[in-house]
Amino acid sequence: MVINILIFIILLLMAFVGISIAAPEKLPTLFYVLTPLLIIAFGGFLFWINRMAFKKRGFAIREKDLLYRSGVLATTTIIVPFNRIQHIAVNEGVFSRMYGLAALEIYTAGGSSSDLTISGIEKEKAISIKEFLMNNINISTPSEETTTNTEL
Repeated sequence: MVINILIFIILLLMAFVGISIAAPEKLPTLFYVLTPLLIIAFGGFLFWINRMAFKKRGFAIREKDLLYRSGVLATTTIIVPFNRIQHIAVNEGVFSRMYGLAALEIYTAGGSSSDLTISGIEKEKAISIKEFLMNNINISTPSEETTTNTEL
């Protein structure tokens, strides 16, 4: 996210330079002073919001489910029961690998809208969480379903 903010600020500064070169005589002096200050202030605001969002994120592994909470202005809480989890992946990006971080992706029954990604976790911790979740997933085999149906 920080990289996205930096790219956005660079694009705004490039637009400022382009406007300044294209029509320097038509722009007031105040434009040259206020525009870079506003761009820097806006970038600082976006960076601050990003830091706040990171501090407000959290997850907890409970007895039968995984809880994930995020959001700065509006808090979103997602609860994923273990029996809904179908697949778990640990992914590392280029920059994440440099800092020893990973993203834990949890794919659930119910389509892509119910999938969960927890990014910014230490790689070793993400791998141990993946192993823990894989051990706790309740997978029913056909033989168990048969015995359950005959007992009824």
